[in-house]
This record gives sequence, structure tokens and C-alpha cells, in this order.
Amino acid sequence: MKQSEDHKAQIGDAAERKRRLILAELLESSSMEFIQKLDINSGTNGLDMNCGEGQITFLLARQIGQAGKMTGIDPDPVNIKIAEQKAAQSNIENVVFYSSGAFDKWAIQTYQFIFGRFLFSQNSNGLNLARQLYDYLKPGGLIMLEEMETGNYNCFPYSYAFERYKELLITLNLKKGIESNIGNKLDKLLEKAGFRNVQIQQLPPIFLKNEATFLPSLTFESKMKAVEEQKLASTAEIHDLLSELKNFETQEDTLI
Repeated sequence: MKQSEDHKAQIGDAAERKRRLILAELLESSSMEFIQKLDINSGTNGLDMNCGEGQITFLLARQIGQAGKMTGIDPDPVNIKIAEQKAAQSNIENVVFYSSGAFDKWAIQTYQFIFGRFLFSQNSNGLNLARQLYDYLKPGGLIMLEEMETGNYNCFPYSYAFERYKELLITLNLKKGIESNIGNKLDKLLEKAGFRNVQIQQLPPIFLKNEATFLPSLTFESKMKAVEEQKLASTAEIHDLLSELKNFETQEDTLI
């Protein structure tokens, strides 16, 4: 039984890693377009939270120059190892990476700029997180956050598998005390934590035939073990849904 559970966890971790890599590549241009509108000067001391393999960390490191420094943190030690390897291979010296567990190493100072992707959609206490982020910023500092809005996640043509997957995802988040539709509430949450001059930009990505089309099945695969543990669906239904999702994603007329 333990081997089976370990295998499920490994499958989920691999799916989540691939999912986040695809999302990072998909959002890179829009993220940088918004970042370039901000007043991030050369020499800035910055923090990239949920940095993944360091895609945005490296782009920011180039923008702030050698006089500045970017710190990337991520909950997945595999991502941190890959980011460190990429930094060494590319001779990028103004970056440093830590696992999120190494809290004392990266949170002992404050930062002039913070970038965070999908922080609130993984946290059950949004206000507490917002206040922590506020404390991490130097006075006058800037923060940029990106979140998904599950309620605006749709497909064409209709797919029962897609709708059921979305329902299970929202229910699983509720079980964990996590708000699936945090995007529409984030500005008020930040203002309550003390932030000022909050601005919002909404980007609706449309997935046709590229790797991003497979985000639903990758997301579901990463959550299958938790869905089963919470008894939100039977093992048979879970595997049937995953198969149907993959089939739907490969159809010629699928739009997500």
C-alpha cells in the first residue's frame, strides 16, 4: 500500500511541476510587460516567491543589473536545484535560491520589490499572508501578484469531464479553507493589509493547440491523490475523468 501511495505522490508531483513550468512559459511575456511598467530601478533588492525554476527570477535579475540582487524561493526543492543549475550555467551571479522551508534565510530582511505567483490560491489565510508580504517590503516598495480565477475557467464545446474537474478542484480548495476565486477579492485584501495604490490587470489566456491545452489534465493529475483522500470521488471516477479530460484536450475543436 505504501508503495502505491508513494507512486501516486510522485505522479502528482511530476504533473504539478510540468503544469507550473507550462504556466510560467505561458505567462512570461504578459508578466514582464506589466513589470516593465513598474518603477523597478537598477540595484533593486527583490524577492520572487513561488519562483519555480527561476524563469521570472532571471528576467528580473537582468532588469535590476549586477548592482541588485534577486532571491527566489519555492516549496519544491527540485525546482530550486534546477534554478541553481540554470544560474550557474548562464553565469547569472545576482540571484540566490532557497527552499520555502529555509524561512530564516530569506525572510530576515526586507525587499524593495516582491513578485509572487499563485500565493493566495495555495494559502488558507489570505489576510495573514497579505500582512506578511507587507512586512517583507521596505517602505515605498512595490509588489506584483498573479492569481488564477477558477470561476472564469471555461471550455468550448461543453465537456462534463471539464466541469466535473473544475467542481472537484473548487471543492478540494474549500476543504482546505482556500478561496478558489481570490482574484476578484485580492485588491480589497491587500488594502486591508495596509497596501496602497493597488492596481489590477486582468488577462484571459485562451488555450488552443499547444502544451497549455493540457493544463486541466495536468492540474487534475496533480490533485488526484488529494481528491481520493478527501473522498470527493471514487477511484474509478477519478481515473475515468482523467482519461476523458485528456481525450477532450486533444479534440480538434477544443477551446479552453
